[in-house]
Amino acid sequence: MSQKAISLLLIAGSTSILWAKSTEKPNRKELAGIIEQIPRQEDISHYRALISPEKKTPVLTAYEKDADLKQATEGIENLKIAIPKLRNLLIVGASVFDYPGLLSRGVISYDENGDIYCMYVGAYFRKHEGSGPYDFRLFFDRMGKITAVETVVYKN
Repeated sequence: MSQKAISLLLIAGSTSILWAKSTEKPNRKELAGIIEQIPRQEDISHYRALISPEKKTPVLTAYEKDADLKQATEGIENLKIAIPKLRNLLIVGASVFDYPGLLSRGVISYDENGDIYCMYVGAYFRKHEGSGPYDFRLFFDRMGKITAVETVVYKN
């Protein structure tokens, strides 16, 4: 066999392995653990208010503020680890219900014209235009089938 044929076989073989890996259903227990690390959107808003000095924070005692700030910092750090992992495990064509607890972690809206649901998951940390690695939009139909996963692009 020629060296060119061997090279083509190696490339074709590695491409099919990558394809098979990307469509493989992830382990539900692993998914639940990753999703559990993502704070609910209400909590993320509260965490950002505590962490961001330019935002007004709720009136808290020093002890409450220290405890809340620690929880906020841990919550945001967990989110920064979990969101990229989760995004890599989302499969277009799979059911949103295959991802235990995911629906409780995002903000869901419905587009009646397209008969589709859109869920925002994550938090925005950029101060300028562009996209970030810590949030995404997930689209699914009324049966729960994931139709798209998109990066959120911000413009000023």
